[in-house]
Amino acid sequence: MLTISLHFPRCSGHERKNRLIKSIVFRVAGCFSLPDKDVRVIFYESEFRSDMESNLGDFIHIDVVSCPPLALEEKKVLAQILKDEINIFSGTKVEDVSIFIMNSDCESFFE
Repeated sequence: MLTISLHFPRCSGHERKNRLIKSIVFRVAGCFSLPDKDVRVIFYESEFRSDMESNLGDFIHIDVVSCPPLALEEKKVLAQILKDEINIFSGTKVEDVSIFIMNSDCESFFE
């Protein structure tokens, strides 16, 4: 199971957001041979964060929690997919995307 939280400064259009989420699920599930239901994507946006200085407010942050744990090479592949998708979606440069991938033991997950 991968839970991916996308933190955007601001955005518009629910249809565009849904396309981004579906594209991420499709690419990540395919790459890691997971059922779609095991890739959960959450889209957060904050108008308040975009009020910061222009050089600080437009970055995009992504948190990923993985159970079972991913190896370093798998994390690199996942990070590249996410950066590609964000660039396609918003045109944000990859250096303005921060990604934090956390491994979790599966004993910490409850449905």
